[in-house]
Amino acid sequence: MGGMHRYNSTRGAPSSPKSAKVCFVDGEVTSMSRPVTNDEHWTLYYFETHAASCVSCCDPLYVSKAGKKLCDKGRELAIDVTHLIYRNDDGKICSRRMQGHQEVRVEVPNGYDQTLSLLKAIQRGVRKGEPFLKPKSHDRRYYVGIDRAI
Repeated sequence: MGGMHRYNSTRGAPSSPKSAKVCFVDGEVTSMSRPVTNDEHWTLYYFETHAASCVSCCDPLYVSKAGKKLCDKGRELAIDVTHLIYRNDDGKICSRRMQGHQEVRVEVPNGYDQTLSLLKAIQRGVRKGEPFLKPKSHDRRYYVGIDRAI
């Protein structure tokens, strides 16, 4: 059977002297992780289902790189997503609501590729100084400022 070995589950696999000791890093917990809340779930779901079926919104990172925009409905749903979660500099998805002074990581459901692409597009836009989701003003005389987080 090649390089495969079978071990008796009561004895376990042979261990090397280096792996016999388990150590934990001293210090305090600096971040937390949790599944999405009900509000987050439905907000992500609405964006995900819209973007997956909309030609203008499918793969927001590609849309951003191509210099295009999301459709009006996709843009509104994307803004709803960004009010709840964001992608930090380490690439981790975090909640906008901190727990004390700790960043709270959010576990985005598996298969939510459109949402992850959106968060990457927003982060790319912020890094390049070209916000991907610009607030829309229906009155040309009224200036709408851009939220730096979007």
